[in-house]
Amino acid sequence: MAIEGRSPELFEHLLREAGTFCREAQKPLVILAPVNEWGEGSYIEPNTEFGFAMYEAIRKVFCTNDPSTWPVNVAPADVGLGPYDYPVLPGHPQ
Repeated sequence: MAIEGRSPELFEHLLREAGTFCREAQKPLVILAPVNEWGEGSYIEPNTEFGFAMYEAIRKVFCTNDPSTWPVNVAPADVGLGPYDYPVLPGHPQ
């Protein structure tokens, strides 16, 4: 079953709610899982739909240092690798 209506903005909202809950309940940890359940629609790994936006939402909500000090996101194509996509088979839904 795929999750409908996914977006980096909705994910960021959920992260903020999780952070608020943890602070109020005095819990020191937010666990993000699963991060790569592609078949079920639960993934935050970089992808063609949102790029690195899900990872950026995590940084935006939980990182406290200056964003200019954050490492640059790099995809395989940025360093001359790939593409790794398989061609879509005829008659297969995308």
